[in-house]
Amino acid sequence: MGRKTSSLQRLRLHVSLFVSLLLIAVLWIMFFIQQTMWPSMYHLGVLPRTVRGLIGIITAPLVHANLKHLYSNSIPLFVLMLSLFYFHPRNAWKVLLVSWIATGSLVWIIGRESYHIGASGVVYALTSFHFFYGIASGKKPMIALSLVVVFLYGSAIWGMLPSFAYDVSWESHLSGYLTGFVLALLQPAPPPPPSDDSKSDKNGFYLTPDADVDIGYEQ
Repeated sequence: MGRKTSSLQRLRLHVSLFVSLLLIAVLWIMFFIQQTMWPSMYHLGVLPRTVRGLIGIITAPLVHANLKHLYSNSIPLFVLMLSLFYFHPRNAWKVLLVSWIATGSLVWIIGRESYHIGASGVVYALTSFHFFYGIASGKKPMIALSLVVVFLYGSAIWGMLPSFAYDVSWESHLSGYLTGFVLALLQPAPPPPPSDDSKSDKNGFYLTPDADVDIGYEQ
């Protein structure tokens, strides 16, 4: 059983690494295209309350203003994606998709009349999701993860305040944070630990957190 559990953990880690690296690669490829072949991609951002700005709900996280903007989003997005797909393997795609779409939709509703681009809204959504789910779950590994998230990205809260983020899209940050909070509340409760006399193969899954039930600056 221990060998089976170890194999499952390695598989989950490999899948998590692959998906996380793939998304980061897509962001960097898009930036390369922007710099070499298609310099004006700002129209792919969210332009609030306009029909032409609706496409940005899908495409805005793929577009970045400059190398610093892209780099500042790439590292936290990789870490948060890796955690998402490792600790929430069954619902990871759902959480990512809702974080992506809901954040962009809220920006379209509440944002200022300018193009909002970059993946930081998704970063804030995943940060919020990990933190609030970890606290609500009561599971030690998830609480530990939430504390790590706070340690690494706790200062990001200032990015949601207009007075501290006047030159960035604080609307994207706030929208992402609210989205992550709601997603965390909507996740099913963690499963109870198995009884001592249970001999089911599922016991191996319970040795790892949440394996069996799952629940930048911007312009």
